[in-house]
Amino acid sequence: MAITTALSQICQAWSGGLQRLYLVDKADVTSMTLTGQQYSAITMVSAKVFKEFEFTEDLAERREVSTRADSGSISTVGEIEFFVKGFDNTNRTSLAEIIASSTCGMIAIAVDFQGTKWVHGYNELSKRAMRVANITSNGGKKLADSIGSTVVLHNETPEIARIYTGTVPV
Repeated sequence: MAITTALSQICQAWSGGLQRLYLVDKADVTSMTLTGQQYSAITMVSAKVFKEFEFTEDLAERREVSTRADSGSISTVGEIEFFVKGFDNTNRTSLAEIIASSTCGMIAIAVDFQGTKWVHGYNELSKRAMRVANITSNGGKKLADSIGSTVVLHNETPEIARIYTGTVPV
């Protein structure tokens, strides 16, 4: 592989964080259409759709760390972390569903504040899905303490996340 394209920096404001997160069981996605280096369409199993997961404002991010081994292979660890405020039966049920879906894995679409939709848990070199790395729930000690759960989804693949240019099927 050779470097075939130049990189020019765009002069614009880049805002961090996520504005939306969509999750679906890996088994509910039949395929994704790769156009160039981006996904342009998602084919779903009949009647299946992504579910939007809301989180506390300014407490969600996606991150990736790519590492080259001595063998020359590349490992990219992708993580999505978000905080769900409060802890009631509705939140408990949603967290339990995420845990249960981690058995076979999930595909995530994380939308950043540039409007870019990042696909995690599905790529061309590996179909390794996202799974729960950990969920930490905290009830707080003081009246002013935050109550809720921090969820970290995780996967390891041989390539970085790709962008999805279509409309998320919800």
